Parts: sequence; structure tokens; C-alpha cells
Amino acid sequence: MVLTAAVEEDLRVRNEIRYIRSAGHEVAVLVPGTGSVRTHEEGFQIVPSGIRPKESDLLFGTANVFPFYRLRWSRAVKAFIRAHSVELLHAHDLFTGGFSAEAAKSAGIPCIADLHENFPAAVKSYAWVKKFPQSLFAHPEKWKTKEKAILEGTDGLILLSESYAEELYSEYPSLREKPVAVYPNVPDTDLLLSYPIREVPFRKSGFCLLYFGAVGKRRGLHTAAEAVRKLKARGKDCTLLVIGHVHKNEQAWFEKEVCGPGVTHIPWTDISLLRSWLQVCDVCISPLVKNAQHDSGVANKIFQYMLYEKPILVSNCTPQQALAEGCACGLSHRSEDPDDFAEKVEAMMADPEALRKMGENGKRAVTERYNLATAGRAITELYETVRNNF
Repeated sequence: MVLTAAVEEDLRVRNEIRYIRSAGHEVAVLVPGTGSVRTHEEGFQIVPSGIRPKESDLLFGTANVFPFYRLRWSRAVKAFIRAHSVELLHAHDLFTGGFSAEAAKSAGIPCIADLHENFPAAVKSYAWVKKFPQSLFAHPEKWKTKEKAILEGTDGLILLSESYAEELYSEYPSLREKPVAVYPNVPDTDLLLSYPIREVPFRKSGFCLLYFGAVGKRRGLHTAAEAVRKLKARGKDCTLLVIGHVHKNEQAWFEKEVCGPGVTHIPWTDISLLRSWLQVCDVCISPLVKNAQHDSGVANKIFQYMLYEKPILVSNCTPQQALAEGCACGLSHRSEDPDDFAEKVEAMMADPEALRKMGENGKRAVTERYNLATAGRAITELYETVRNNF
């Protein structure tokens, strides 16, 4: 695998590795950093690329102007393939796919690109691409012009959702001839259910909505906070509990648009404690702002909420709305519409029995379908197809 971030920072990658190893494959992961190869506690190898994280980030910021990012990583990937007798390369995210496929081709091995999101859409929202002097070099729009060549240059693709696959097929019909696996951000259910339930430092007040994960404007929490304020003004006893890190660039926005009466913020908690925090909430939310990035797949947190038997309230981003409605495990609201959000919360507050059934339906959907043991097969089947075709 090729990953331009730390393995510990990416739950999707760790879950994939866990399944791939359980299927009998050996895994080594090339990452930014220097030093010696080390064996992770779960048994796979972590291989430093020789490219320091800050250097990689700096080069990435100029990748649409200068070739140094591609050349530096391509050289590291080629050395990685030789040193570890790599038989198949699994590149994480669109921006690694180009140089990884290039290195794989020179070594005579296949390369798969694993798209964690609609990257050309996502990169436009990054705060750093709009800052001076980074804005002089970032040119985020150029990733869209590179997308077709990168995708066509790989031997197979892993995508987040069926709807995202159809979107890419519509835009690039040639991809219909390429082996593709759909692998959502499903959880390792055995691991998540092994975490004990502990007492948490929070006194519940009324009907509690919970959001877990990274905090930023694109996550739509301003919609949820405004809806809670509207509900409280109508005499409804409800609260919003936000658990997640706020990036420093969005701290001012968060304090102005989200914080206030009825909102409690916990800066962060480990995933092992999520099960405990969910015991104090009634409904879990994902009010994402609808855009091309968020229409590519469903976040980890949604499946975690469902596994822990909590009803969900999500915005109308295509994949998460389809999941909530298709599994009858929650409701959806119009993106950035606090009135519609509040209306859906009132409906949920008025029907505890419906909430109970939604929770049961969500857990059933994850334990039967949306889990690592079931969905992971798509990855290893893709491996076999790509190797047989190569």
C-alpha cells in the first residue's frame, strides 16, 4: 500500500489492512517519514519513504506547478516495490494513484487506486489552498483535469459507493471496462462491540442529539445548532452534543455559528469511548453540506452510529440519505435547512417507538451487510481479478 499520511490517522486504511491480512495476504505500507521499517502491533509492516511529512505536504502544495511531488514519491514507490517484492500496489486516494501506477508499470505489477472521497471536489474546500502564498501554487482545479488520466492509468478502482461509481462512469465511460470494487467506510464490528460501556462526564438534558467526528463548516453543524435554538425557542427540551476537534482555521466560525445555549462541545474522545457517549444521546446526526465531495460516500461515523443501535438524522447527501431511507434506520433533512432539520427532530421526539425500530434496523443492516467481514470481500476479489487480468 501507498499512503501519504500516518496509518494511525486513517480508520478506513486500518480496517482494510485487517481484512486483507485475514484473507492471507502480507501487507506493507509505504508512508511519509524516515528511519527503519517497523512491524505494527497488528502484524503488517510500516515502511518510511524517506520523505518527511512536512516535505511531502510542501511538495504536494506545489504539485500542480512543479513535478517534484510526483518525482519524489515515484522514486520512493519504485524502491519500495523492489525492497519488499511487492506483487500488487494499492494506492490510497486519487493523488497517489498517478505516481503509484507509474512506478507499478515500470516494475511490471498491477496498481489499484482506492478513492477515499471525490478528491477534485474536496480539495477546493481546503482552507490552505485559498491562503497566500499557497494559493499561488495550489491550483486545486487542476486535479479535475488530471483525474481521467489517473483513473485510466490504474488496473482497478475501489470506490465508496454505487452512486459515486455511476457518477464516474457517466463522466468517463471508459471506466466501465475497468474492474471496480465498491467498499464503503464500514466498521470492524467485532472490534467496536468489544469496547466496554463506561460512565461519561455529561448530564443529559431532554432530547439529546450527538455529532461525533471532525468539526468544520462543511460538516453542517451550524444547521443543527440553529435548529436546536429554534426548538428551544418553541419550548422543546433538546440539546446538541458535539464531540470532535475543531481546526484552528474554523474556530471563529464554530464559536459564532455553533456554540451557544443548548450546545455542549467535547474537544475529542477516542473511538473506544464512542459507545459510552452514545448511551446519553437519543439520535445521532450527520448534517453534512450537500456537495460533490459529500455525495461520494458515507462517513465512518454513520455505520458506527447504526451498529450501536442509534437512529440517525442525516442531510440529503445522496449516499447517506439512501442508506437512512433504504435501511429504515433514520430520517433525512434538506442540507443547510435548519427549519427542516428542526421539523425532523420534532417528529423523532414525538415517536419513541419509531426511534427504537430505527435503531434496531440500523444495527441489523450493519451486522448483516455493512461490515468489514462482508464488504471486505470486494477488495480481495478485486485483487484476484486484477492479478488474473494483468
